[in-house]
This record gives sequence, C-alpha cells and structure tokens, in this order.
Amino acid sequence: MNSSVTRRGLLALAGVGVTALLLAGCVTTTSTNASSSSDGDPVPGGTLVYGTKSEPGNGGLDPFSTAVYSSTAIQALIYDTLLTKDNDGTLRPLIAESWTTNDDKTEFVFTIRDGATFADGSPITVDDVAFSFNKVRESTLSKKSYLTDLKGLTTDAAARTVTFTFNKSNPAFLNIVSDRKSFFIVSQNWYDTTSEQDRQKTANASGAFNLDHWTQGVEVVLTKNSKYWDQPKPYLDGITFKVVPDENTLLTQLQSGQIDAGWFWNSTLAQQGKDSGLTLGELQSTSTRVLYLNSEGAFNDVRVRQAFSKAVDRDQLAKVGAQGFGEVSFVTEPTQIGVDAPNDSTPNYQRDVEGAKQLLAEAGQTNPTISLVYQADSNDKSTWELLKQQAAEAGITVDLQPVEYSRIQAVFTSGAPFFGDIIAVQNVGRPDVAGDFNQWVPESANLNAFKGSTQTARLQELFGQLTSESDDQKRLQVANDLNQEIAEQSFIVVAYATPLSYSLSTSKVHGYSPDPFDSRTSLLTTWIGR
Repeated sequence: MNSSVTRRGLLALAGVGVTALLLAGCVTTTSTNASSSSDGDPVPGGTLVYGTKSEPGNGGLDPFSTAVYSSTAIQALIYDTLLTKDNDGTLRPLIAESWTTNDDKTEFVFTIRDGATFADGSPITVDDVAFSFNKVRESTLSKKSYLTDLKGLTTDAAARTVTFTFNKSNPAFLNIVSDRKSFFIVSQNWYDTTSEQDRQKTANASGAFNLDHWTQGVEVVLTKNSKYWDQPKPYLDGITFKVVPDENTLLTQLQSGQIDAGWFWNSTLAQQGKDSGLTLGELQSTSTRVLYLNSEGAFNDVRVRQAFSKAVDRDQLAKVGAQGFGEVSFVTEPTQIGVDAPNDSTPNYQRDVEGAKQLLAEAGQTNPTISLVYQADSNDKSTWELLKQQAAEAGITVDLQPVEYSRIQAVFTSGAPFFGDIIAVQNVGRPDVAGDFNQWVPESANLNAFKGSTQTARLQELFGQLTSESDDQKRLQVANDLNQEIAEQSFIVVAYATPLSYSLSTSKVHGYSPDPFDSRTSLLTTWIGR
C-alpha cells in the first residue's frame, strides 16, 4: 500500500519521541507561498472580505445547538474557550489564565482571567463557565460524551476558580477544552434571556469578534469586539464572510479583487488560484472521508463488511478521487503524531477482489445492493463514483444517493435516525486522539450504528481504556489497537485523508495562515495592507 511521507513518518525515521507530540496535536504541513506575520508591522483597521461556499448549518450560530464546521469555524472567532494551542501544540491560556491538574488526571482547576468581559461589558464569571459546560451536558451534541464521567463541577467566585472532578482519569481533557471549536464560554444571562430563534443569529462574544448580522445566503458579518481582553487584537475592524456557493465564481472574485481571501473544497481550483499568483495556505491532512456502515441490513454480517472493505482500492481513491491530495488513512487522521499509519498488513485494507467474492459467498450474499448516502453538492462525488466501480468488480452494487447536507447533519448533531446502508461523512481533525472515535464508538454516540450489538464489545473495551489511561505511551498503543480492531471488523471504511480545505488570499492580506484544526484563529492577527 503506497502512502505519501507525512510528518508522522519523518518523525519516526528521525527517532524523535512522540509521546508529548501526540497530545499536542501536531500536524502535517506542506510548504507553499503562504503569507505570514513576518510581512511587517501590523496595520490595524479595515474589513476583510472572506469568501466561503458554506454558511452556518443546522442550529445556526447557537453555541449549544450545532457542531458542524460551517458553524463552529465562525463561532471560534466569536467565543473563546478556556485554553487554546499554538500551531506546535503548546497549550496556551485564553479565558483561563492558569490551570492545574492532579497526578492521575481526575481533577482540573482553572483560574478564570481577571477583568475579561463579554462584548456587552458584563464580566466573564466562574458561573458563566460552569453554565457553558453544563449546557453541553444537556445538549444532543456528541461532544457531551467528553463529560460523561464528570463527577463534580464546582466554582469559587472569590478565587475565580472552576474545578472539574472526574470519576476516572481523563487524560484528554486539556486537549479537549483547548479545541477552539468545542467548549465555548457563553454568557448565561444573554443565553437565558434570548429566544431560541434569536440565539441562532445573534451573539454576545467572549472572543475577538462579535456577530453584527447574518443574512442567509448572502453574508455573515463580524465586527471587532472592543471589549476583548487581549487588546490590541484583533487588528481587523471586521470580517465579512461572503457566501459564494459556486467555487468557480469564488476563484474569479478572488482573482479580480472583489474579495480578499477564501477557502475551497476543490483542490483543483485551489491549485489554479496558486498558479495565477494567489497565496495558497499551508496544506495539512486533517480531514478523513469516512463511510459509516449501518448494522441494520447486509452490514450486520461481518463478512459482508469485510468484503466491502476488501473491494475498495484506497490507493486509487487517494490518487484519483482526491486529485492527488489524498493519502491512505485510519479514522485517526495522518496528523495524529505517534499513531501508526496503515500498512500492507492492516486487515482488509489491501484490495482483494477474489477475497471479497469469497466472503460474500460464505455470507450467502453474492450480489448485494448497498445504498451510499452522501452530500449532494460535495466535491467527493467523483470519489464515490469511482468506489462504485471498484465495488462492482466484487459483485457489490452501490446505489449512490445524493442528499441535502442538512439530512446528514441531523444524524450526527441531533441524533436523527441513521439512514441508508452507508453515510459518507467528511471528518475534521480532533485535538485529542480519542476524538476520532468519540462521535461513533460510544453507545450514546449519534453516529453509532451498532448500538446494543455484541459485535462491538472489544471496541467498547478499548475505547474505555483510551479515555481513561493516564500514561501517554499506553494511550498510543490503545489507539493503534483500536484502529486494528476497526479494520479487522470493518465497522467503518476510511477512503482517504486530505486537507479539510484550501485557503487562498490576495497579496494585500498579511499575517494569515491556516491553523492545524481549521478554526481560522490566525484571523485575530491578520491585517490588510493599504
């Protein structure tokens, strides 16, 4: 099985220790002509016009009702989290100015920043922090599973501390609360006094920008939060996210100077933009194309799942379906340092058409028809058409069913019923390795299509170890064991990994570069040359 050399592989060849790097969430990067903050002294002011194909999805910009990237990437600019990470994975303070943890990682104490306020001038209090986490616990969002073992959440207003106590070791917790798209700190008073409808289109920022307005199908406009604790950031007076559904039009507007920056799903257009003189941001393989298999049907038989996995030519999908930007991957994206990559001995990863046919014969399903549901306007359509051709050679008929993305969103954001034999989802890199399994392995997870099945007993056992083991080296081994178990049982099929998106900008944009988790947080230090 061929795979491009990633930063993970280079570190292994160099003999570099990986324990700390895994939890730091280091990433693969490809050098480009990207702009950087070394372009000179920042010039404050101005509004950045940023083109985007997508706008906020189900739940709008309500911080406790949505988990889709089109929403969270904007929310990450409006709301701060307790902590953040540098691009090298180092933990840094945000709303929490300091933190401590005990040796077994069952207790975490955060000291809330003195003097930090929301955009309306009201102070950010320990009660707001506790409220924000408790609202996630009450929600249908998959990230609430990170708090399943939370035994106590206490506050001390005088000391400005919030203490999280868990029933067992939670080695991932600092990584999780540093994810800029996860546990947003929200004003309890604002949230409780704002209607459900208005919470989707208004905000009271704890972060660098506040929401001015969102006109659906047109634009999302952010303005500088003058009350932000980390002055003089942001340097921009505002950001206008202009909705441009057609990426060809988006590229044309960039080239003509109608917009200043934009991000693309289409790698071919991104390359065209770079060739025309636009700046292409660093490429990081933080996104996997995952096929979630439904146990209610043919895939309840492990032999059918294994046959389907053997029928897939992952190398071809990565090279052709992903236009050369893909690489073979587990559900743990290639940017998870210290976790093994697939190799020639990985169960059911090598293409074996005859082996697939034999398994189907043993299962008594020599010519099954499988439905594959995917996002109708996705750039991955050619990938699924190629996969359909591959599967047909083993006698598997794949019925491609494009649907509106909102239907797929509803499954993993609000727990809507799983539909189709396969749901294709583009996953985003996680701040901790457990996050790559969290949205579909736990019994309570929205994307778990094997709930109550005895087939996943070993999977559940390993996941429990991953989320409770405090030793970093042992966690690495458990993650590797999980990937092997998933490959052996073929609970899911990972087509490949790619960069989540491709960022282009004009020469007037300075200080901006994509971050490892695609939250666009460097927009806080972006400035416009004039």
